[in-house]
Amino acid sequence: MTDSSLENHGHLFGGDGARRPLARSRLPLFAAVSILLFSYPLAELRAQQEDDALIRGFSNPPESAWPRVWWHWMNGNITKEGIKLDLEWMHRVGIGGFQNFDASLSTPQVVDKRLVYMTPEWKDAFKYAVTLGDQLGMEEAIASSPGWSETGGPWVPASQGMKKYVWSETPVEGGKPYGGIEMKIVKDDGTDAATTEPGELFVRTGLAMDGYHRTDEKLTELAGAEWKSVGDVAYLDEDGYVYICDRKKDMIISGGVNIYPAEIEAVLYAHRQVLDAAVFGIPDDEWGERVHAIVQAKVGETIDLDELRAFAEPRLANYKRPREYELRDELPRTDSGKLLKRVLRDEYWQGRSSAV
Repeated sequence: MTDSSLENHGHLFGGDGARRPLARSRLPLFAAVSILLFSYPLAELRAQQEDDALIRGFSNPPESAWPRVWWHWMNGNITKEGIKLDLEWMHRVGIGGFQNFDASLSTPQVVDKRLVYMTPEWKDAFKYAVTLGDQLGMEEAIASSPGWSETGGPWVPASQGMKKYVWSETPVEGGKPYGGIEMKIVKDDGTDAATTEPGELFVRTGLAMDGYHRTDEKLTELAGAEWKSVGDVAYLDEDGYVYICDRKKDMIISGGVNIYPAEIEAVLYAHRQVLDAAVFGIPDDEWGERVHAIVQAKVGETIDLDELRAFAEPRLANYKRPREYELRDELPRTDSGKLLKRVLRDEYWQGRSSAV
């Protein structure tokens, strides 16, 4: 570009040859000034909007960010009215879900009637809680720890204890051992059971306990105390999944055949008028034991025992069918909800040297 072109740049020559300023030549400078004037406020506004979004997120978080809480049912102090009040309050204050845990801890009774864990009344209340929680769009979970005290379960050594305070999530496939816990099924003769063959379930873990506090009762042991059992009968399928059949002490042996009461009780519970059920073995001079069933009717219902028998028989193999049915107003249970079959069974085995 020559000096002349530089000199003439930004000017328009008229017909008389005079130079006149080109008004548009000032636009680039104006645009630059405008950008300088407005770019900072825009950046500040954008940052403020981002800050506002963060504040809004904390002030009114999305449901996916709502906290989840433990929800303890303490020593049976449960009513449907209380469940409704609890869950509606949780939802109203922004709690996204709950993890239910039934505990005792010697909590005093504050309701007219305690709902003992796993009794039919407790199950009905729990079903109500789950249904209401689902209606409120709440996430639901159950904290359950059967046998953890004996086997160590998910606990960690004391040296690693503080790590339990760090939030973590470990997906575990149900029905299979994890975390270094080994298991095997053992027959009465001490040999390992074959696939699908029931036997006593033994576990091997360094976290298992030796016995129960302030009692002489010890866990059943094998191989120099390496393997321990809490008394469950189970079997393993072809894919390595474990299935619990029943408690070994509740097993009925009739004519040399093992019968698991839990399977029979599940059939009885399916009857629309049955609230509670207990199945156990009573003395039989020919077979050693025979299957006996005691049932409790739901409130306001009457059970016809002949109709109940007709309901159960097509659903059970012949050797599993109860030979007698009995109706009672209530079945005995512990404070923790365990059915006291021993109390019922002892009525029929008194005066005998053997309970089998």
